[in-house]
Amino acid sequence: MSAGRLEWRSISFATALVYKATGNKTWLAEVGAPLAHGVAEFWASRVTPCSADVYGVDKSRYCVRGVMGPDESHAPVDDSPFTSAGAQFSLKWGIESAKIIGCQSGACAAGANWSNASDI
Repeated sequence: MSAGRLEWRSISFATALVYKATGNKTWLAEVGAPLAHGVAEFWASRVTPCSADVYGVDKSRYCVRGVMGPDESHAPVDDSPFTSAGAQFSLKWGIESAKIIGCQSGACAAGANWSNASDI
């Protein structure tokens, strides 16, 4: 498993930084939100509901399995806090960026399960 394949969280973070630094809604609508949408969709497809036997967590939470560890030399690992935080940010930014550009339906709208899936 290559590290590059698992760096999706960095893309969302970068789009959020560019938008927050510039406030450019046109850029967000044309470039940033579509990237954030794709990353959020990726993470929504990767998270799975946790089972009660995993660290005694609440079954309503989601887990991220088979990802790169933060030191990038251990893979696959389950529920890496670094990766989980990045996935959570990506899902929440996907929702927020869609709201900022006023997209509530269609291809740019937040996925139906993103809010639940961000409960990592």
